[in-house]
Amino acid sequence: GAKLDLRTVQLNVAAFRALFDQFQLNTFNGTNFIVENIQSCRDDLNGADTDNSAATGACAADRVRGGVTSTGVELEGLFFPAPDLSVNAGLTYAESKYRDNLVGAGGRPLPPTLANLPGQQMSNAPKLVHTAAVTWTPAINDNMGALVYVDYRLQSDVNTGSDLFPEKRQASVFVVNARLGLN
Repeated sequence: GAKLDLRTVQLNVAAFRALFDQFQLNTFNGTNFIVENIQSCRDDLNGADTDNSAATGACAADRVRGGVTSTGVELEGLFFPAPDLSVNAGLTYAESKYRDNLVGAGGRPLPPTLANLPGQQMSNAPKLVHTAAVTWTPAINDNMGALVYVDYRLQSDVNTGSDLFPEKRQASVFVVNARLGLN
């Protein structure tokens, strides 16, 4: 990452990559909840992790590795264009994905309810998030100040189901907030 801090501008940039070993996923299978450690096999399973079978897709325990990665970049900026006025903005791009060749703990096959996971973006993990806010805090007199504040968040579409069934996809979301105040 890098940071720049001047009188009227602050900029931050960071790149990241994380590998999650034994990521625990809680999923409802239609009857009850199951908790599964998500791992990946170093060897090619030839699609056995996506075939909806609990009998195929095993991996030798010594060939197991982390099954979830998150890679991306984050940009942030804070600007002070005039007295009592600030503007900030942020942008995050993150690929938080399940690897291919997924297996459960110790290399056992994944339950069939998790056949949609390999290679896909994780549930509730947007690829793109953009935020911005404007704050104005003018003095009204010697004893009182005002606050005018507006912000927004734009998030790309996500799948809200831990099993990643396509019908659980949620479209992108745009939210705006505003506040007026005296202090």
